[in-house]
Amino acid sequence: MGMLAASNFPIFGLFWVIFGGMFCLSIVSGIVGGGRAKKNLTALAERLGFTVTPNFRIPALERSARTHSSSTITITLGAKTEFLSQEFGIQGTVRGRGVRFSKYTTGSGKSSISWVELAVAAKANGFIFSLQPENFVWKIFEFFGQHEIKIGDEEFDKRWRINANDAPTLQMLLLPELRAKIEQTSARFGEFYLDHDWIRYREQGTFSDAKRVARLEGIVGLMCDLAQAIEVAAENYRPLSPGGP
Repeated sequence: MGMLAASNFPIFGLFWVIFGGMFCLSIVSGIVGGGRAKKNLTALAERLGFTVTPNFRIPALERSARTHSSSTITITLGAKTEFLSQEFGIQGTVRGRGVRFSKYTTGSGKSSISWVELAVAAKANGFIFSLQPENFVWKIFEFFGQHEIKIGDEEFDKRWRINANDAPTLQMLLLPELRAKIEQTSARFGEFYLDHDWIRYREQGTFSDAKRVARLEGIVGLMCDLAQAIEVAAENYRPLSPGGP
């Protein structure tokens, strides 16, 4: 038995060496990725004339767990704070509107997902909507009776899962010119949603990816166009119920 234990020792030792190496590699990778994200966002802030905010925080009201007719967004908040701490963010003004780039995480543990978000201020009078890439999961929801809104544009309706708390306001908002702008950009990588007077575009990933940062920078103009269109379409909108959908 003693010889067997001795013969197995190198195997267990090798396991711990591999495990330790992978653990150290993940830490180094996180540090390098975080440094690259900071570098990319700092450069973006310089190009846009924005302020770099190392301890960027988004009000908990915007990050609380909330179910829409379009999706369920679950954000894990710290037990001792009313804010979701951001790793890094930048904010500034474009066309007289507040604009911010931030990163946050949904879920926890192995099921956690990192998101990057571009948000532009838009006074919506309680109107909310979302555009999410159509996929098989939404087909399952439809089977169980959860139906989306149709704009009447076959290709657009086919590509996007569309939801809102007021269909006429949404149809007034998504005019052909605006739909064309959405389709012509790289925005199909992620999803749009409007709530708490911010129109947001988000996609999975981090700011350490320079191509992703460039993609978000490239749709700032589109997001400002969306914000303006939202305010026109929702000018006379009043929610029927305080909670919305």
